[in-house]
Amino acid sequence: MTYTFANILFSGVCNAKCPYCIGKQINSDFSQNNLDLFPLKNMDEFINQVNKYNIKQISFSGTNTDPQLYKYEKDLIKHLRDNIEWVRISLHTNGRLALYKMDVFNLYDRVCISLPSFDSQTYEKMMWVKWEIDLLEIYNLSKVPIKISCIVTQDNASEVENFLNKCFDIGIKRIVFRKLYNWWYDLKNYIDTNKLWLEKTWEYFWNWVYNRKWVEITLWDFESADCKSLNLFSDWTITDNYLLA
Repeated sequence: MTYTFANILFSGVCNAKCPYCIGKQINSDFSQNNLDLFPLKNMDEFINQVNKYNIKQISFSGTNTDPQLYKYEKDLIKHLRDNIEWVRISLHTNGRLALYKMDVFNLYDRVCISLPSFDSQTYEKMMWVKWEIDLLEIYNLSKVPIKISCIVTQDNASEVENFLNKCFDIGIKRIVFRKLYNWWYDLKNYIDTNKLWLEKTWEYFWNWVYNRKWVEITLWDFESADCKSLNLFSDWTITDNYLLA
């Protein structure tokens, strides 16, 4: 058995209310609140399997909450590093707590920030909370590589070029545009017809990767991605399906 990476999934009350949250699509039994729990349920077995299958990449993510809301974030990072040799730990976050927890933020090996828009009105429409994130300040204070992940919907599809330019100006080196389940704005055609000067460079798990100004830009479709993950859900369940829903 070969895994691309492993997920630790957090559940609980979130600091955003995204209508496209994966937590709305999965079995509610898998979303028991674990934000105040340490060690996590079935943590030992999860680590055993990670070591058994020689998985070196572990991501902190969530089904219906943000991992930086986890009370024992720093303790869990240390626990994993103490028990898994050469492990690399990443964070997938909405970034709303980053500036308040930069000491923990910088303990990761890399961070992916989900950001749908730089326009405050669009952001609030897609996150259902007010704009409270300063990506430039986060970038300046970060000691680890930051990737920006942007889900594409009818609300922000017209902002792709502006979004790219904002990321270029800040200095972001990796950007992912994610497909919304059951809806896909034709970004490939948009890129070609609007002359964004993106050069196709390679494919990553059947998803196209472009390049511009030394920035890596990926069009990501979860349904077509040919990768496999080991997932620890908050109720103790361990699965091996990349598509969580």
